[in-house]
Amino acid sequence: MKNYLKLFGLIITISLMLTGCSNNDDDSNNSGTDFTFLYNKWWYDVADFTADVRFSLDGVYDQKIVILGTEVFGSGDWQWTNESTGTMQISNLTGQGQTVSEGIYKIRKISDSEIGIQVSLDGGETFINEVIYNDVD
Repeated sequence: MKNYLKLFGLIITISLMLTGCSNNDDDSNNSGTDFTFLYNKWWYDVADFTADVRFSLDGVYDQKIVILGTEVFGSGDWQWTNESTGTMQISNLTGQGQTVSEGIYKIRKISDSEIGIQVSLDGGETFINEVIYNDVD
């Protein structure tokens, strides 16, 4: 099991490195964006590369990813840090093979069936390229 967890951690780390980073030079905001589409449903990575995510209205964050045929789950808390820019803090992440305990998510676009999210693991200095999620697998 320890080798499995090490492999999972390595896969997550490599996936973050491969998706690249970008400076957050875009000052656009999401003022007036309807975030009600975001809550209480699973969002599936269209590239099937990163974890699928779920934001519950009560502040619970869930994620899952399939590795070698096994679903691996993680959970934590989320809260808006700046809803007008679509920025939220993910914290207290726990679960099998979880290698980070927090991150900053920026919702770049949202509709009833698709969202685009950028992730920062360095306090918002840099964000990983946008990942597109759909609400159907």
